[in-house]
Amino acid sequence: MGFVENFLAMNFLDRFFKISERGGSVRTEFFAGLTTFAAMSYILAVNPAILSSAGVDKAGQVYITAFVAGVSTLIMGLFANRPVALAPGMGTNAYLAFFICGALGLRWQEAFALVFYNGLIFFFISLFKIREKIIEAIPHSLQLGLQCGIGAFIVFLGLKNSGIIIDDSATLTAVGDIFSANVLLASAGFVLIAVLAVFRFNFAVMFSILALTAAAFFMHDASGRALAEAPAALVSAPASIPDTVFALDFAYPFRHFWGTLPIILTLLFLDMFDSIGTIVALSRRANFYRNGRIEDVSKILVVDSAATCFGALMGTSTVSC
Repeated sequence: MGFVENFLAMNFLDRFFKISERGGSVRTEFFAGLTTFAAMSYILAVNPAILSSAGVDKAGQVYITAFVAGVSTLIMGLFANRPVALAPGMGTNAYLAFFICGALGLRWQEAFALVFYNGLIFFFISLFKIREKIIEAIPHSLQLGLQCGIGAFIVFLGLKNSGIIIDDSATLTAVGDIFSANVLLASAGFVLIAVLAVFRFNFAVMFSILALTAAAFFMHDASGRALAEAPAALVSAPASIPDTVFALDFAYPFRHFWGTLPIILTLLFLDMFDSIGTIVALSRRANFYRNGRIEDVSKILVVDSAATCFGALMGTSTVSC
């Protein structure tokens, strides 16, 4: 593609997504997208690992997670015109796997049906702008608190998965082996991101992720296994359509209405406050939060709720911003 074609393509993207109008540039958005992908890619490993405990095929869930996240994010960009990425939410997937399927004993087909109906309720209250009114009714201080809470939860997941903190029967959590390869690598990543951010390096997160990934190929755990191994192939397709696709037990909530209603409402509130915190935080950062209101928030909420229904039909937990 020549210079003229490149220029026209960038100009079209700029006009379509109103990038310059919002104080950005195509180049900045491109690298921001790459950084978002790199920062979210851990979900491709964590979500299948969690849902596999509910009996879902782990390999198939990797493809479903990637497919649902990609399609949902694309629709958010094209329909709502907002730089908001969507994927199966951390926390709600654990609630589904360990409580709904684990403690309550539901099959994953029944659990995903509950997620679908939760998304359907969410869709209608978003379509009729009830959810928008809920956001506007939440005090400013509580909106900030939701952002901090979600951020703290993500930090907790990072500390747990890296081994910096571990389970403890007496205190719930304890400090892990600080001299293990995983902990040293993760700690080095935190320090590197902080240092680069102090020096206002625009690609601090992306550069740190790439640097740590490269270092992981040369570091080994206590058993002598490398922390990162090269994939067998750069690109591969699923051997067959995962068995979770359209495998929901749609009738289950109606057969056990009063027993499943509290679960659906719990999923609804988890999804609502999770997405509210993320949307408010992103809207402030991306300059579409004006006079205490989020511009075109109804479109964002409709896509968010529709993504939950789509994710459930494909066979994964609640999809959220």
